[in-house]
This record gives sequence, structure tokens and C-alpha cells, in this order.
Amino acid sequence: MYMLITLATPYLWGPIQKLFQTLSKEIEEGSSDFNKHEIQAYRMGMVGWVTQAIRIWTCKTNKEPHPGWKTCLCHNRQCPVCSKIMANDNTKKMTKAIKTLHPTKAVIASVRSKGLWDLAETIREFRKHLTNLRALKAFALTVRGGVGVIEPKLSEDGTCWAVHAHLAIGITDDFDITQFQNYWREKTNGRGDFKYQDKPDIDIGDEEQYARYACKPDTWSPDAGDLPLELFGVLVDAIYRKQLYVSWGPKK
Repeated sequence: MYMLITLATPYLWGPIQKLFQTLSKEIEEGSSDFNKHEIQAYRMGMVGWVTQAIRIWTCKTNKEPHPGWKTCLCHNRQCPVCSKIMANDNTKKMTKAIKTLHPTKAVIASVRSKGLWDLAETIREFRKHLTNLRALKAFALTVRGGVGVIEPKLSEDGTCWAVHAHLAIGITDDFDITQFQNYWREKTNGRGDFKYQDKPDIDIGDEEQYARYACKPDTWSPDAGDLPLELFGVLVDAIYRKQLYVSWGPKK
């Protein structure tokens, strides 16, 4: 049945969208009759990702694995179950990686989008700047490696996206963040920064705590209502099948 629905999705889009629309009022008003899976599936369907909506809706409820998958999990970042599993996996990888980088510093690198609709381009821009920064001779000589997760977040004033990564970098005694901060600000035309993490309650010395803060296993999948539907669509389009975990340097 799942396979038939998936294959027929292009032809069923009109009726399916009407079904989602009939549910919209109850879901957006926070009806307790709907669980998180159903709400996220509804939102995915409303922004055009119908096949993924079906996968989220049926995640862990199918007796048989999804076509092409070895498990009943949907492996979607917007799924309340799978997003936490993937973020926990990243947390474990990042914790292990930080331990190979001592001494370490906590750094936040960021780029703000130009508007609300260019999130995908901003994520690509962020990755390009990080790659170019790592290629600098001065950076390569004073930074032995790093690890982190790219996080797209709506700015506090709601006018753009703040694409950033909480990084843990292994440094030498000669490391001077000022020159790299100036480089980053110049390359991002003042829309970004590269600076030490300023959060007293987060200790880079506690590798697991810092990794959990960076990977956010409990809050990666936004609750319904956290983002307007059109911006939820922008987020889903921008991060679908994108590698957001970044690491470089020594592997042990």
C-alpha cells in the first residue's frame, strides 16, 4: 500500500493537498488530537513534500520497512523521532572528535542571509567561506582540526536567516583569532562573524555537553508553529539531503 501511494503521489497531489487543508485549522490551532508526527507530516505536505510527508506520518508505525530502507524509520530531519536519532549520532561523533583535538577552543562562525528566501544560497556561501578559511596557510598552521554542525536559524527580528556553526577547533599556541575574524568579515561583506563562543554555561572542556549544545538532539526538529509555513518550506528545501556535519583534521 505504501509503495502504491508513493508511486501515485504525482497524481494524488490535488486530493492530498485538499485533505491537508481540511486538517489545517485544527492542527494550526494546536488540537491535542494530533501527535507530532501527524503535525510535521501535514506541514511537509503543505509545502509540497508529499512523499516525505507520508514517510513521516507512517514512521515507526509500518510493520514493513519503507521501500529502499532497512528499517521502518523515515530518516527525515523534520521527523520528531528520526531528527533526534540523527542528532544523537552527530553528538557521539562530535564528542569523540573533540577529544582528539585538545587543546581546543569553542568558536562560532556565522553568515546572515540577505533576505528570507535565500537560505540555500547562504548555506552554500557559508560552506565556501569555511573551506577557503581552512585553505589559508596561517589557519592551517595554527588550527590542527575542527568539528561542528551547521545550524540555520531564523533571526530574532525575523528578517533573515542566521546560518551558523558552533565549532570546536584544535589550536596551537600561535593561534590568533583576530586575523581570521577580519578575513571572515571581509569575505561575508560584514554579514558574518568568526569569534570565540561567549556562553559561560557551555564548557568546551566537557566534550559531550558542548557536542549536545552544537548538535541539539532535543530541539533540531522545530515544533509546529515555530516557523510560519512558507518559511518552514524554505528551511526544508534548503537542508534536504545536505551534509550539515562538518569536520576536518586528525582522525583517530
